[in-house]
Amino acid sequence: MAAFGTARSPERLITSGIGSCIAVFLYDKKTKTGGLAHIMLPRGKGDDPAHAGRYADTGIKALIRLMGTNSLTAKIAGGSNMFAADQNKAAITVGKNNIESVKQILAEKKIPVIAEDTGGLFGRTVTCHTDTGAVEVKILTDPISRVVI
Repeated sequence: MAAFGTARSPERLITSGIGSCIAVFLYDKKTKTGGLAHIMLPRGKGDDPAHAGRYADTGIKALIRLMGTNSLTAKIAGGSNMFAADQNKAAITVGKNNIESVKQILAEKKIPVIAEDTGGLFGRTVTCHTDTGAVEVKILTDPISRVVI
């Protein structure tokens, strides 16, 4: 959580516990290099390198720098409303705000979002395959359910 990293084919990148957070998978098809960030919140306060992965604005920028390539596409998963029973409107909109922020930052960086599995009321585990660029999303409340985006 609140971390990011890269890998090359045939390695996989995996993150679990994606609730209102967003998993952002950046992929370079030519080099078969992938980068995965587990984003917790839409915006940070400055560019604190120790917490860059926590926020969409700093985490995505740091991941792009780490990958060092310009031919990227994105796939995203998460942004659930994990706090549906909570009456706090700020808590209820965290997932939605994360989705919007991630999409806005990727658009600013001219990185197309080519697939997504976002929203809902459930957690996810995300496995990114650097050999194919496929992202496997497992729904935590349904152990046999898998979506490939």
